[in-house]
Amino acid sequence: MKDVWMRLTAKLPSSLAALSVLAILVGAIGLVGAVALYAGYRPIEGDAEVAMNVPVTGVMVGLYFLTFIVFGVLIIKGKTFGHSGLVLTNVILALITVTVVKSGALWLAVPMGLLALVGLALCFHPDSMNWYKNKFLER
Repeated sequence: MKDVWMRLTAKLPSSLAALSVLAILVGAIGLVGAVALYAGYRPIEGDAEVAMNVPVTGVMVGLYFLTFIVFGVLIIKGKTFGHSGLVLTNVILALITVTVVKSGALWLAVPMGLLALVGLALCFHPDSMNWYKNKFLER
């Protein structure tokens, strides 16, 4: 398994290899969590006043986490828009973290914020940015 991974990421700087692994893991965990939470959702007392389309919300959350997987794989394939996509998804994750903090769910906000911070740090690491610049100039 390690040999396959080394072969796939041989042309990437270590920061981008780590970013792609992180993105794929975050996406997989988030996708499984979205399916588990939204598929099993049953309205509870007090939910009658909430106007939320639960199936659509579940699909959108699932698609959001699927983008992490897609962009992580695209980085491994050497596509610059995988990097750009992960910048955007991590910025969105940081904004979601602010909303979660305001809701008072710090148990969820702390790991989300750390993932966004680490993801953005890997995105803007000098080696990652040099790879991005060189790939862009190769066109």
